[in-house]
Amino acid sequence: MKKNKDRKNRWLFCFFLVSENDILFYLSFSRKMQTSISYKQTIIIKMLINQ
Repeated sequence: MKKNKDRKNRWLFCFFLVSENDILFYLSFSRKMQTSISYKQTIIIKMLINQ
């Protein structure tokens, strides 16, 4: 039970660190790929694209 709560808190914490654009990018990207890639992976991909 505690483990689950920690994960949720970490997830919320991650959301505070990123911008709304990143979240929108993540949603559209994961929909496009039609796979459940992690949020962190998407941010890394986005950083690579933006370089």
